[in-house]
Amino acid sequence: MQNGTNPIILEICCIFSATIICLAYLILENGNFNLLEFFKLFIPFLLIFCMVIGVMLFKSLKSIKKMDKGNFLKEMEVKFYDSKIRIIWVVLLILFFVLTKIYVSPDNLFSVLICSGIVALEIGIYIILTQELKIEVYEKGILVNGIKFYSWKELKIKEKDGKRILKIPYIPKEITI
Repeated sequence: MQNGTNPIILEICCIFSATIICLAYLILENGNFNLLEFFKLFIPFLLIFCMVIGVMLFKSLKSIKKMDKGNFLKEMEVKFYDSKIRIIWVVLLILFFVLTKIYVSPDNLFSVLICSGIVALEIGIYIILTQELKIEVYEKGILVNGIKFYSWKELKIKEKDGKRILKIPYIPKEITI
């Protein structure tokens, strides 16, 4: 039985789609496509991509509802990334604004579209970096963001100072319970 969809995979899919849009703008700027061909090619791609993500989420939520998780013990929210990674993001954001100030001309529509695509990508990364994981602790495991259930066997658990420290697969931060 499937125990949900990893939240990280969904976020990577969203970043991937934003990157594809930015690449499409770059192709448009080189003159290989006109705007109509762009919409004919990339809008269906994005619709199919969103449908696949929607189906993944629907199946995930349906399987988690049916799953026997045991009794609910505790709920907590944890920051997803450390402050070091956020500082790196701020440096990249400043670098991005410097580069766009130098290279983007407001006369060229395509460079404005590229700039807006990169801004959307930066906003998406900011949302990911400031996201808090909602973790629900059950008798048989933990539920992350309501879409992925990990049994206690799947987690790496360490004891330190009378507290459990969990290392969840694909999540960069250790969580203390």
